[in-house]
Amino acid sequence: MQGKKTNNSRFGDAVATGLSVALVVALALTFATRKRHQTTDAARVLTGHAGGAARAVEVQPVRAELTERGCYAALRAAGVGYRSIARGDAGTVEWPIVLTGPIDGVRVHGSGKVDAPTNYLDCRLARALLSWAPRLRATGIVGLEHYSMYRPESVVGRTSKPSGHSTGCAIDLAKIELRDGRVLSVLDAWKNRARGADPCRTWPDAAGGRMLRELVCEAGARGLFQTIVTPHHNDAHANHVHLEIGPADSSLWIH
Repeated sequence: MQGKKTNNSRFGDAVATGLSVALVVALALTFATRKRHQTTDAARVLTGHAGGAARAVEVQPVRAELTERGCYAALRAAGVGYRSIARGDAGTVEWPIVLTGPIDGVRVHGSGKVDAPTNYLDCRLARALLSWAPRLRATGIVGLEHYSMYRPESVVGRTSKPSGHSTGCAIDLAKIELRDGRVLSVLDAWKNRARGADPCRTWPDAAGGRMLRELVCEAGARGLFQTIVTPHHNDAHANHVHLEIGPADSSLWIH
């Protein structure tokens, strides 16, 4: 069903009021063929049930950033602590930074050493996380733990194609930390992971797994990330979800 168009702020307001916390995100990804490289157009539809009534919202990408200066200014305006990294120290990362504080109340940190290069990221990835932060906080999330963001030699699977990690444009989300002290890991909470199946279909998850799945699928629907790889894809992603930004006009690939 075609949803009524809405701007990003209206969508964000709807999300903050719980549009899909209790929903099962469907995404209009048309996984009928279950092909590995399925994509959708930039305008995507998020559907669900609120109070028993079906609702659809057409969603437009919100991640576009015009300039490097504008990206840094957006982080400063939001009070995000960061410091710039010399380009020579960050390989092919175009706008390299390292976070020195939370992103709008959400701590984003690696599972290793604080000063490890795996904590470097492109400013545009930080902007995507900044756009995601209000939704995370509304769900009670105060921290994201990742395995890496920047890995200079990273490639896609068994190919020679550079991964988003090689440019600091991807984050491997391993755990979410909740305000009540709980920590949910992808490895333990994402129980239903049938190989090659649609990650955003209705799955009989427990509450923690359902929360993770809905947050990830919704972030894709909002255009925050353009490549999402889940435990449904292969064993290499059993313990994390790969979230990667791409060109603002690119389509969503989720598996």
